[in-house]
Amino acid sequence: RNIFHGQAISAYLSVKKNESRTEKQLRLYKDIERAFKHPRIFFGVMHIKQLDRALSRKFVAKRRDDGVADGTIRRELAYLKAALSEVHKEGWIESVPPLELPPPGAPRDRMASKEEIRRFFDAADEERVIVFAMLALHTLSRPQAIFELTWDRVDFIHNRVEFNVPGTVNGRKRRVNIEMTDTLRKCLEEAKSRSDCAYVLSYKGERLLSIKRSFKATVKKAGLEKFTPYIFRHTGISQLVMAGADIEEVARIARDDPATIRKHYLKLSPDYVHKAVKALDGLYGDLI
Repeated sequence: RNIFHGQAISAYLSVKKNESRTEKQLRLYKDIERAFKHPRIFFGVMHIKQLDRALSRKFVAKRRDDGVADGTIRRELAYLKAALSEVHKEGWIESVPPLELPPPGAPRDRMASKEEIRRFFDAADEERVIVFAMLALHTLSRPQAIFELTWDRVDFIHNRVEFNVPGTVNGRKRRVNIEMTDTLRKCLEEAKSRSDCAYVLSYKGERLLSIKRSFKATVKKAGLEKFTPYIFRHTGISQLVMAGADIEEVARIARDDPATIRKHYLKLSPDYVHKAVKALDGLYGDLI
């Protein structure tokens, strides 16, 4: 069969849409749909049998010329590959054409300095951006948990924020309640007095699912680079570990597995491999 890339993409999106039952699955479907925008334009009118590594390299070069990061390009081509695998599974094509993806990016070790964070808040002129950043910075929460937070789980009486969504099971991304700092409490009290929505992050009475545009505008205004919504959590955890905080305690604050914190952050600890280095000195220090 002469199958076009656009047909493969549509078939894959149809499958994903039918599989989307929960709010999280619907968000993922929307992300996938957006990721297909440029592959659909570039490959959509071509037959699948025309695809080869050279053509995928041309797509990568075109997207790089547009100023798009390799991580985004890699995700776009990965979803295209998944779409091709889907139509192959259905017997529409004999084999999945080869795709050449950009290499995976290096681990994100970017931490924000206190001065950079100050510049961000100085540049922030929208309450939703300020509230998001305050919650991320003072609770080390992931963006998704912040977007799902409702006012009935902000307990001003007991001074705590409950990030668990009622009726859901705690999965790999652990969420528990956490004590509010004085600064965060003041910010949330002011935001609550002006809110007309059940969700903490809202705009004109409607729940917000993203603040990407406003966040990017604030970052640009502050003159910052490589400053993403996740940087507050990463910076907070890093600073705690660098200050010598106990890994188990950091994991409880960050609502994460201690093994995960050790894997990604233990290298920042002032005591990292200290005992081992001392042991080496004890073993071989008398040789010269």
